[in-house]
Amino acid sequence: ALPEESVVSFEGKEYIYIEIAKQKYKMVEVQIGEKQNNFVQILNADQLKDKKIVSKGAYTLLMKMKNTEEE
Repeated sequence: ALPEESVVSFEGKEYIYIEIAKQKYKMVEVQIGEKQNNFVQILNADQLKDKKIVSKGAYTLLMKMKNTEEE
């Protein structure tokens, strides 16, 4: 399970960010399950094993990345 704030909704899908290098992030689609106590179950968690997941500020990261794409 991940903190709810690490999961962002975009265009009808759920995503998390993983850090691929210092200050470089990749958006990864996830399937979410149950939500409880500010945590959310990730159904396809196998693909995230050994990955550094952004747990705070994911929504801010989404806004920054989408603004950059529009420029």
